[in-house]
Amino acid sequence: FSFRNRFIYLATCLGLVTGGLIMHGRAPGGTDAPGSAAAFAILLGLATVFRLLSCGLLLASPEPEFRGLLPRRQTLKAARTRQGGQALRLLMVGSLFHFTVYWSSPYFAPFMLEDLRFTYLQYVTASLAAILAKMAASLPWGRIIDRQGARGVFLACMVCVALIPVPWVFAQGLGVVILAQMLSGASWSGFEVGYLSLLLENSRSRERPYLFALQSLGHGWMQLAGALTGSLLILPRVEGFRTIFAISAAGRMVIALIAPLVLAGLEKGSGAALLRSGWRMFGLRAHGGFSVRPVLSDEDHEEDGR
Repeated sequence: FSFRNRFIYLATCLGLVTGGLIMHGRAPGGTDAPGSAAAFAILLGLATVFRLLSCGLLLASPEPEFRGLLPRRQTLKAARTRQGGQALRLLMVGSLFHFTVYWSSPYFAPFMLEDLRFTYLQYVTASLAAILAKMAASLPWGRIIDRQGARGVFLACMVCVALIPVPWVFAQGLGVVILAQMLSGASWSGFEVGYLSLLLENSRSRERPYLFALQSLGHGWMQLAGALTGSLLILPRVEGFRTIFAISAAGRMVIALIAPLVLAGLEKGSGAALLRSGWRMFGLRAHGGFSVRPVLSDEDHEEDGR
């Protein structure tokens, strides 16, 4: 598993570097260079081919035997338990946090390419910094969670993620941006590992499809709502990207400071599910690193009887 993850990280970094070199070779002057359109066409064509290959490999990958969903009545009953209430509060906090994150999230790339006038090589360097930081931080965060639990890591990393836009407010060149990207990668790594650990601890295997569906819906709608809020309500009323970064940081911090109150009394559940789960990478979020989903072993289904 460790070897596989290293291969994934290496392949992703090579992909970013290759894309950056293609863009730099075709349009060394950045977004205003005449070769930008052709370079993007090449990248999109290559991306289409490799994604189709990836889909084929994913379809051929083995999956645990499907045991069926929990009946809806039992799911609603589980949601009214203490453990179910904890999971729903956690999802609410995560969704609201993503709402404030996406006030500014779409604007980091145009800020680098347009306001700071980065070349494509500088842009790739900044993007790699976030991914490498996330890769380096994942294992230490996991060890801390094993020793001290996920709640503290999750809440601490919420504060760190809230601070991510602050360096961008003052950034004038590549150095500060790289530091900001390293903060982003390391912070999101701990946030995501802690978040998923808490969800696994506060649910049973047959409840999790509903839980992860709610997570996807909640985060997706809040990301859309946050991006629309930023583009339609905030950006037209401010002077530029730096101001929207500051506003997003303030909104994130409000949720991060409220989260300990909302999650007060959150009990540590069984960590066995987390230890038995495998991980499958299914996406790469811009400036945030890898997205993964859990793949639970057959043994995890035995939890339904507890």
